[in-house]
Amino acid sequence: MNQVKTMVIVILSDLKQKHLEKIKSILPGGRCITAENIKEVDDRVLQEMEVLAAWGFSGEVTPEMLAKSPNLKWLHVLSAGIERLPFDDLINRGILVTNSRGIHGIPIAEHVFAFILSFVRGFNILIRQQIGRKWKKNKTQEVWGKTLGIIGAGSIGTEIAKRGKAFGMEVIAVKRNPEPVEGIDRVYPSEDLKRVLSMSDFVVLSVPLTKETYHMIGEKELAAMKPSAYLINISRGDVIDEQALIKVLREGRIAGAGLDVFSTEPLPEDSPLYGMENVIITPHNAALSPMYITRAMEVFTFNLKAYQEGTPMKNIVDLRRGY
Repeated sequence: MNQVKTMVIVILSDLKQKHLEKIKSILPGGRCITAENIKEVDDRVLQEMEVLAAWGFSGEVTPEMLAKSPNLKWLHVLSAGIERLPFDDLINRGILVTNSRGIHGIPIAEHVFAFILSFVRGFNILIRQQIGRKWKKNKTQEVWGKTLGIIGAGSIGTEIAKRGKAFGMEVIAVKRNPEPVEGIDRVYPSEDLKRVLSMSDFVVLSVPLTKETYHMIGEKELAAMKPSAYLINISRGDVIDEQALIKVLREGRIAGAGLDVFSTEPLPEDSPLYGMENVIITPHNAALSPMYITRAMEVFTFNLKAYQEGTPMKNIVDLRRGY
């Protein structure tokens, strides 16, 4: 069992007092140090640090940082995405990695339906008209009876599916292991991706970024979609071939796209996506919520107790698979 009195935890986030008190209740003799970023952490602390909680997309966990942290045994990622971690170094050191997947479902599912309803009711056009002080009625649609195709039926995908069913949609999905999922009408294997794309009125990408999912939506996949369909991406920008998407949108070969993530972030000011009426852009904030840190700390404190007691932990990352 780990020695409580010597355990040093560093958390790269500003925590509320209730979170610090929860950690103290689990490790009454331990040290918990919070900082906004790794540069604020003294090298002597890094030398002693056994547990680190950091963001997976910040690029702060580097080979150089790991070299300064010889006692680091467990890294908890406060986000779900881990693509900027130094995988080889973590594997070579045998450092345990967990993440916060499973906490993003509610805000992301709501964000997805903000995209869907905006397109269905024409808000992407109406807001532009409001800014231009124009009064003009536009055609509208209904969500009811449409087919929602979810690519990646994990914890986020299932939250999206629940809302789809509540709106009277048929919900289909692609899943690497295509077992039945509650709330989804039909689940298809990965090799049926184009089939699902061809049947869907709204396609939502909800997969991690891995070698297998990099540019999984390219020109051929976009060509499989209905001309009346919308593509929504709340996963990672590189899941889509962005240049292929821009071409398809310019040519009107799909109806539009709701994009929260991009190949380059911030999205460059000269990106043609900004000027397209059939595109809604949000700055990678689909997961943001006043409940975010509370939910992330629930996962972390559960795992901290399990780590201390030697019992099973949640959300262990397979570094060789990348998720």
